[in-house]
Amino acid sequence: MVIAYKSTGEEIGILRQMFSKFDRLNNGVISLQEFKDTLNECYDYSDEELESMFKGIDIDGTGTVPSISM
Repeated sequence: MVIAYKSTGEEIGILRQMFSKFDRLNNGVISLQEFKDTLNECYDYSDEELESMFKGIDIDGTGTVPSISM
């Protein structure tokens, strides 16, 4: 929320494009599997590394990362 609040309109557009790449089911949230699938296309992280990164962005502990609407 802080990132979205402090960002310019152009930056928000870039963030939305990035979110869309991860939200493969187009349901407004990023699951752990979507996160892993997207990053595994370009990077060679272990499952443990990916899960640790995902936990860092899953701030409410729901197992998903929701889109922020502004």
